[in-house]
Amino acid sequence: MRFSVAYPNGKRSAARPFKTSPMYDLFSGMNAVWGRQYGLEVVNYFTLPGKRTCEIPTFKRSNAWDATNAEVAIVRTAVGIGELSNFGKCRVTGPRAREWFDRIMAGTIPQPSRLALSPMLARLGRITGDFTVSCLSGTEFMLTASYGAQGWHLRRFDAHWDDGVRVENVSDARSGFQIAGPTPQSCWNEPLAATWRRSA
Repeated sequence: MRFSVAYPNGKRSAARPFKTSPMYDLFSGMNAVWGRQYGLEVVNYFTLPGKRTCEIPTFKRSNAWDATNAEVAIVRTAVGIGELSNFGKCRVTGPRAREWFDRIMAGTIPQPSRLALSPMLARLGRITGDFTVSCLSGTEFMLTASYGAQGWHLRRFDAHWDDGVRVENVSDARSGFQIAGPTPQSCWNEPLAATWRRSA
């Protein structure tokens, strides 16, 4: 291992899978090719039928090309669904939450039922995090950022601790999906649409 060649996109298989999302078994059955991020198994791409479910290391164009090309074409012309397990997520609550955000974030903090992008800066002005800030109420917020940087972000939060704010790392407790493409309605069936109407 010490003197082995490191190929682009090369993955080590030791001690894997270490941590998985609830979609792991389903995605494995859909020919997922797995990578890992901060210990979590994440889908790199879904291989084409009949192909190997691994990316072959090379310094040239790999066997992932045709499969990822097909995925991009589908999202550009129809619809695709992506899992959000590989995003870091923090729940921030407390009566001083908005004041705390105004102190550690460089962007405008959104009002309830709104979201905004905001960087977090270090003392010298360098970017230490890039977040989606969702305001759920006057005292509750959700932060979404890099899964792999959650330890770094939490240390930064601890350095700016405030007794009127509670920060809870919910990266592995909460997940979700994103829908992308010009025809998102094509993935909604009537029972699901009815459920959404009832909950609206």
